[in-house]
Amino acid sequence: MAIAVSTAGYWHIASLDEALAQLAACGIEAVEFFPYPPHLDPASFGSYERSRVKRMMRDLGLRCASVNFTMELNLMALHAGLHRLAMAEFKRAMEIGADLGAPCLVLPFGRRHSLMPAPADTTLDYLCAEVSALADHGQRVGIKVALETLPFDLLSTGKAVLDIVERIGHPNLGICYDCTNTLGFEDPAAGVAAVRDRLLLVHISDSWRDRWAHTSIGRGDIDFPAFAAALDAIGYDGDLVYELMDGEDPTPRLRGDLAKLKQAGFRS
Repeated sequence: MAIAVSTAGYWHIASLDEALAQLAACGIEAVEFFPYPPHLDPASFGSYERSRVKRMMRDLGLRCASVNFTMELNLMALHAGLHRLAMAEFKRAMEIGADLGAPCLVLPFGRRHSLMPAPADTTLDYLCAEVSALADHGQRVGIKVALETLPFDLLSTGKAVLDIVERIGHPNLGICYDCTNTLGFEDPAAGVAAVRDRLLLVHISDSWRDRWAHTSIGRGDIDFPAFAAALDAIGYDGDLVYELMDGEDPTPRLRGDLAKLKQAGFRS
């Protein structure tokens, strides 16, 4: 396993170039990109900018472990215009990821309206059709799609996401298991074991059972030794993306946090 770090923790703290340089200086070898302002706007992040960032990563000894997107795009919304927007942005994110050498796009699926939720079967029908189309597009451009566990109804556990992935049955589709996103709904060690055959990527950070967060190791309730043991038990050897996104500067904490992860049993 290699421990990668998300650049999103630097959004309002440092530029993308500064963030990459700081991560490399901390000994990080892989990063997860969010194609999202203020670091980069997908609409203006063309071939020149992609080449420039790729050269910078090469010079810094970095590689792209994954690309991710925000949860503002909603594949569960029963609104054709919103779906067209989401599909266009996700496809553009996949193309950026493929150009940067990312093996997968992390796909946050959205959520049902909390006040007047649509019927579950209707919502999931919409979701499955769109995710299947995105998996097709990813196959064309050379990047896999990893449907992410999120702390919302319908798909808040590993098994729930697995059921959707198996229902779609696309060879270019898998799962990104985020232990902080499932903590309030299941034991992450058991949840990640349930998705072992479809697991493409793992997100780690700390959180509380009663308050969602992506914060430093040891601050919350995640049992990291148990989670590391579960990954060992299923033979997972892919990337672990440390998503340290809590509004504080990641750099002063990174070396200490990574040391704690290694003490907990995460081997790189």
